[in-house]
Amino acid sequence: MKKKIFFDAILVILTFLMFLCFRQNEQRNNESRLNRNGLSVNSLIVNQAQDQPLQTTIQQIAKSPLKNYQLQFVSRKDPNFSYIYAKGDVNSTLPLISGRFFNQHDYESEVPFIVLGSNLTKQTYQPQAQQYYQLNHNYYAVIGVTGVGENSAINQHTFVSLSPNQTLDSAIRTGQFRIIYDPSTQKASDTKKVLQIFHATGTKRLVDSSSIKRERQGWFDRSGMIITQIILLLALMI
Repeated sequence: MKKKIFFDAILVILTFLMFLCFRQNEQRNNESRLNRNGLSVNSLIVNQAQDQPLQTTIQQIAKSPLKNYQLQFVSRKDPNFSYIYAKGDVNSTLPLISGRFFNQHDYESEVPFIVLGSNLTKQTYQPQAQQYYQLNHNYYAVIGVTGVGENSAINQHTFVSLSPNQTLDSAIRTGQFRIIYDPSTQKASDTKKVLQIFHATGTKRLVDSSSIKRERQGWFDRSGMIITQIILLLALMI
């Protein structure tokens, strides 16, 4: 009888730990996306935005009182391609191998600049010291190279700066992208203004910040898998 109770208790504990493992894996996936795109835990997905020309949208945003934020437009067809526009102080955490990330001058330039994943540098054109990358039949300067490890998705990513002073093809529209708003500090009034500009219905958190904090500091992240293996061995020995 005691042996059965002990075995049942082991199964309950094991089931609970397996659930924690699932949650841990889910949070790691979200964190991977966070690191890949250089977005902070404040990031919000803009839901059901109206389909409108990207150029006029950026011009409206630039004229608005919004500051200290970045916007990423991640292609729905190719999640490894992002347009970026930012204003003021932003939360940028991209791991750079060489060069630099976009600055405010780039976000006001008449021409776009590119930060390229390390695996894509083989596709660049380099007549002298400056690398160029072909995009929509034009070559643009590569100002930075990003990447981590060997199999990270960021190594395949292309980041392109946006500016209200650029001339974009009218066929490039917001509906073609997953829109992510990343403010340095979340303010309800600023989020409301973003929704008005995009004619969107609402926002959704990209990543649960409290879960990420627990993930990084929790005991299970350090030793949970070892404990699970020990319990499995005990269960097999009974």
